[in-house]
Amino acid sequence: MTEPLALIVGAGDGLSASLARLLHNQGYSIALAARNIEKLADLAADTDAQTHRCDAASPDEVASLFAALDGPLRVVIYNPSARVRGPITELEPEAGQAATDLTALGSFLAGQHAARVMLAAGEGTILFTGASAGVKGFPQSATFAMGKFAQRGLAESMARELHPQNI
Repeated sequence: MTEPLALIVGAGDGLSASLARLLHNQGYSIALAARNIEKLADLAADTDAQTHRCDAASPDEVASLFAALDGPLRVVIYNPSARVRGPITELEPEAGQAATDLTALGSFLAGQHAARVMLAAGEGTILFTGASAGVKGFPQSATFAMGKFAQRGLAESMARELHPQNI
């Protein structure tokens, strides 16, 4: 029997590394995705993980990531986010868009692809790592709050839509 696959998008050395180790120890095959996969070498070795280079804000790269996965996908964890700190009056619009694209649009893209795969399989779990900024904005953190509020709304909407279908 093939091990179930857990994909962690935005893998690094914090929460995502802990989750990769936990899932690996529970019998999951692990796939790690990040913009910089060189930083994942030790974690990949520890968890026998596949690594995939992916900019999670890019529709084409997210589509390629999901097409390249090897194994029955059962868990997807979306971990990337971006912070552009500073007074709202001084933030560059391009930096704000890049930050919200990674946190909000990237969540949508990964969630959409994961849902398609999991609906076809009849089961799965999709998780987004949140933050207190998803329920309460903080000074000089407008773009992070925007992304996390959007991510929270997406997760709530997806849960209501997909939970009755075992996702």
